[in-house]
Amino acid sequence: MAYEIALLEQIERWVDSGILPIPSCGERIVELGSQQLVRGISHDAVVKFIRKFRPDSDAAEVSAPLPVNYYGAIYVDEIWHRCGLDYISYDVVEAPRSRVFDLNFHQVPSADQQSALFVTNIGTTEHLANQLNAFRTVHDLLKVGGVAIHAVPFTGMFNHSLFNYHPKFFFSLIVNNCYRLRHVEFRGPGLHAAWDPGNTIFDGDYLTHHPRLPGSEAWSAITLHSGMIYLIIERRHPDAFVPPVDFASGYFGDIPTGDLSALVGVDELPANAWADAYRRGVTPSQQELVPQSTSTSHLSSE
Repeated sequence: MAYEIALLEQIERWVDSGILPIPSCGERIVELGSQQLVRGISHDAVVKFIRKFRPDSDAAEVSAPLPVNYYGAIYVDEIWHRCGLDYISYDVVEAPRSRVFDLNFHQVPSADQQSALFVTNIGTTEHLANQLNAFRTVHDLLKVGGVAIHAVPFTGMFNHSLFNYHPKFFFSLIVNNCYRLRHVEFRGPGLHAAWDPGNTIFDGDYLTHHPRLPGSEAWSAITLHSGMIYLIIERRHPDAFVPPVDFASGYFGDIPTGDLSALVGVDELPANAWADAYRRGVTPSQQELVPQSTSTSHLSSE
């Protein structure tokens, strides 16, 4: 997913409302996937976005034309660089200010761990098979007090990617890691094709009926609406990553496991004995793989 004008304006609103912290010059932003700017966005809109982060920046520097790649696209790295941030992207292909990094397999190098104030996941992780490694990468990159910006599909978008995200996924991710959910919102519903007309990757708002696909006749005439979920999630503790887990009702106390509204701005999260045991390496899934440790996390007594 590329940066659209709506996303630039949304980020500006998040800064104005205090949802996103205002970074100091030189703070690091790590982007999952080297993003590009959607064509047609006016240069004035880009300049306005940069001045949100650097209101006293040199007018000539901010207003200078942005570099265009061989295909006529503008990489977002130059925009964040002009915002005064230390930008790097993690991607499997080479790009400006990018580290070649396979989010399915690679581990965050020690020099990058807990280095980022911002980590952006703008339509990237839904294309990955290894969800565990992708979200552990986000966790390992963030410094304590840093925030992850997730903009991913939660419904529809047939054949666009490998995954959509249920609210329950993020609920468990937040509780297990004692994150603070600064903000969540939903975009849509709408036809997927309407999000970026002319892009064939968006084909699939309908399930095609075919005799070799039993049951498809019931779905072929139904419009499958698409929607996005946006979350701003803050890392609050230095503890190692704990993956989401899908337990039955009651695991999170009396809160329904998909009720993200119950977590917005909340510091006292539901008690989570499983996550505490996971941090100690003593859950049943770890006992054969990880030596049992006598040390406990500072979170285990919460």
